Amino acid sequence: MIEFPRLAIPAAQAHAIAEYPRESCGIFVNGVFCAVENVAENPHDEFQMPADTWIKYGAVQAIIHSHIADRHPLEPSAADMARQAETGVPWGIIHAGPDSASDVLWFGDHVLDEPLIGRQFVWNVRDCWQLARAYYWQKMRIKVPTVAVSPRWNHAGEDRFSQHIPEVGFVRIHEREVTIGDFALLQIRGQVPNHCAIMCDHEILLHHLEGRLSCREPAHRWAPFIKSWWRLAE
Repeated sequence: MIEFPRLAIPAAQAHAIAEYPRESCGIFVNGVFCAVENVAENPHDEFQMPADTWIKYGAVQAIIHSHIADRHPLEPSAADMARQAETGVPWGIIHAGPDSASDVLWFGDHVLDEPLIGRQFVWNVRDCWQLARAYYWQKMRIKVPTVAVSPRWNHAGEDRFSQHIPEVGFVRIHEREVTIGDFALLQIRGQVPNHCAIMCDHEILLHHLEGRLSCREPAHRWAPFIKSWWRLAE
């Protein structure tokens, strides 16, 4: 993640508090936070910057906005994920209340370069799917597209993996074919596949469960939960 001068983040947090109960938004240019007007039709639940923002400010280093603490979780929404991917720069979110603001949660492809082991779980930022993307980037230099989904989608019983995995380049294989780098879909206390893992070594899975740090574990421990194996197409 890029480093900003000492007062840049406090300036963004102060702006988030001042805009409450509207979502705030802003950008970083040359390490300086620049507050931007939220022109969304429903600014209490979303943000939109003026169409000329990028032309007006030039080279944007990052985009930041707030989520209202009593309305939305801190984690990026599906819309946040999609728009961040479109811009190609890091995005940050601040959880804001009338008199407080959280630390910034940064997300974007810079997270792909973070260590694979020992990650703290954060939906849509450091979860099982983002760990898989990081593995393919670090080990194979393949940037698998991000998937724009709502946080905690598996809590609602949605089958996002079955829908999106083929779309981003995976093909199903038989378990007899499994080798290092192949991708497993698991079903853990749910009705649909809701977790993924990578065969990162001989009989060793790399994965990241909610509430735990990312880790390597023997594959046989999770074999009863594995529903299918997939391989990233060449």
